[in-house]
Amino acid sequence: MRSFLTYRKLLVCAWLLGILFAYYAKHHHWDPIGWDAKVYWNAINTVRAGVNPYTSGLEIQRVLFAKYGPGVHAFSYVYPPATLPLLRLLGHLPAWLLGSLYVVAVLAGTGLQFWAGWQLATEDERRWLAFLLPFLAFFPGLLYRDSVLGGNLAFVLEGLVMAAAVQGWKRGRWHWYYLAVVLISVFKPPLLTLLAFPVLVGRRQWLPAFITGAAGTALFFSQKLIWPDLFRDFIYTALEQFRINRDFGFDPSGAVARTLTWAGRGYETPSRLVYLFTVLVIGGVLLFTARKMRSTPLFRSDWLCVSLIGVALLNPRLKEYDILAITIPMLLIYWRLLCLLATVTGRPTHAETRPPEPRSDTFGAYGPDSPRLLLPLAALGWLVAANYRAINYEWRITELAILLLLFGAGTWALLSSTAHARASQPAS
Repeated sequence: MRSFLTYRKLLVCAWLLGILFAYYAKHHHWDPIGWDAKVYWNAINTVRAGVNPYTSGLEIQRVLFAKYGPGVHAFSYVYPPATLPLLRLLGHLPAWLLGSLYVVAVLAGTGLQFWAGWQLATEDERRWLAFLLPFLAFFPGLLYRDSVLGGNLAFVLEGLVMAAAVQGWKRGRWHWYYLAVVLISVFKPPLLTLLAFPVLVGRRQWLPAFITGAAGTALFFSQKLIWPDLFRDFIYTALEQFRINRDFGFDPSGAVARTLTWAGRGYETPSRLVYLFTVLVIGGVLLFTARKMRSTPLFRSDWLCVSLIGVALLNPRLKEYDILAITIPMLLIYWRLLCLLATVTGRPTHAETRPPEPRSDTFGAYGPDSPRLLLPLAALGWLVAANYRAINYEWRITELAILLLLFGAGTWALLSSTAHARASQPAS
């Protein structure tokens, strides 16, 4: 007689619980739902009325600063002037239609990010990953954060980039990726750092990445010539966003800038030096690892996950809505590291019960088979502890620590496993 608790029934229950969890998060949030989307809506109305959205937003910032002091978010529009014609065009659409289209776009962008991460999982990993998908939108970077409810444009933009990235790493067709990066850089210029990804995992991508980066940079600075007044107001508003709202990222340079700002000290030069150091160290590690991985077909999925995490750390303003795209890669590296740790500590492995030919897709492919609950319990326990610290103490520092830990440990496991696999191959 077949078991009542089949895989499909358990999966349906997990997705129902995910829907209930989303409902709970929606109704227990401090800010109104769609706080980022509201910024775009206000900017559309402001532009339609013929008013400068940067100066109007700056006035709101100053009023809140005078009333509540620093650290109070005014959520002003801080996208470049090249986006204003689009706002003017969108202003001709009915509010209900525009809102509906944007909700669909955010959901589609989130789905594309998860779909891209799904491509990196093995068949065995997909069996348990399917249970977690309905929850991951609220755990960007593996820590609870309901930023998806804000409806930031990054969910749409990075969904396009990740969908194009899949075509790049699977088929070597990177032109759509470059087009997507240029497009999103019009809205978020710091995301030009994503051009490092095809250089690392693709072949002969230095020149296309350089040309794309030059085009994106030219598009940004050309706005200073086309709309000099608006560009000046945009830069000033963005700087005030840092000074008043202290809205830095949680990357290393952002962490330094936030600490210095709260201490009442200047942050510009120290944060730039920290960012330069971060780029040199992480970029150097990535390039070194890329050179090692180009000469072997082994552990391709691991390298894609590690490189996505490393490239994210190159973002000069890494925010919670930017790391949703690498949440599944982070989870996969975390799981594979646990499997690898259990293997090297002498626990029984899948290799004892599987065919003798090795699986070379991940460095954690031969995780422990007995006891079966040990790894899931260990994984869950560590994540619960990390989320407890993030919720009760400091989310940004905890997230940064997790990113650096997974990047460092994942790179070490990747390089050591590759070296071991090469040493194990019979001499020709």
